[in-house]
Amino acid sequence: MYKEIKIMYTDSVRSELIEIFKELNIEKYMNLSGLEATWAKNFRHLNSRVWPGTDSLMFMVIDEEKTKELLARLRILKNELVEGAALFATVTPLDELL
Repeated sequence: MYKEIKIMYTDSVRSELIEIFKELNIEKYMNLSGLEATWAKNFRHLNSRVWPGTDSLMFMVIDEEKTKELLARLRILKNELVEGAALFATVTPLDELL
């Protein structure tokens, strides 16, 4: 069975994500960059001189076993992030893949 993974993250985390993908041999993914997001009432990236940076969304379709490995690595990365950096992931099962 396959899963659709969506990873929402602060752009400063991108290189760490790419490294995880390389280590897990995840070669196919899409990235939507330059998004402005509000993560919480007092946690927002405005891409200004005061608070530079934007957010991005990566998504991919991978098998169930690779999903488990990726989520384990993302949990570790999330725990290591500096304050002000965000990382969230969602997993959606796919009934059919064409």
